[in-house]
Amino acid sequence: MDQLANRFIQDEPRRRIGEVLDVDVAVTRGWWVQPLGMLAAGQVLGRFFGNAKRRTRSGLCFTAGMAAAGAVHAVGHIVTARMVEAPMDTLLLTPIRTFTLYDDTGETISADQHRGRAIGGPVANITAGIGALLLSIVVKHRYLRFFGIASTFIGVGALVPVAGNDGEELFGRSERDSGS
Repeated sequence: MDQLANRFIQDEPRRRIGEVLDVDVAVTRGWWVQPLGMLAAGQVLGRFFGNAKRRTRSGLCFTAGMAAAGAVHAVGHIVTARMVEAPMDTLLLTPIRTFTLYDDTGETISADQHRGRAIGGPVANITAGIGALLLSIVVKHRYLRFFGIASTFIGVGALVPVAGNDGEELFGRSERDSGS
């Protein structure tokens, strides 16, 4: 875990704002930067790819598509964590990204359980994305197509084996596997 992620996960005070599927949702200071960034990106997309007469509304629809793709990813992690009997405790929104946190204190979590937790988000995104893209062929709706593209990219991007990404858990060699 990098220092910035560690700061938000370990050091920043959290405020619980609710619960989704029996998982606490909490925020740190500056959490609003993340949705504000999505809103700004949505407005940029609305200007370039949206309805020429309704650019602001188009931007909001693109923002909703990004938020929905992020929600699909989180729900995927929640579901597969339960399936491998190592449930998620907290979904933490920070200014830099959303973290899935697991309180494994005193429990032995196998490598397969860790991988089971990690695969949920990418699989949910890719499945929802491909489903939305196929449906958009029939329905011909630009925002459905955008959700399909965004969700698929998030799912595939999450599989890249870099630090802090799901792919690191799935394909990279972690510290617990090396005995460190």
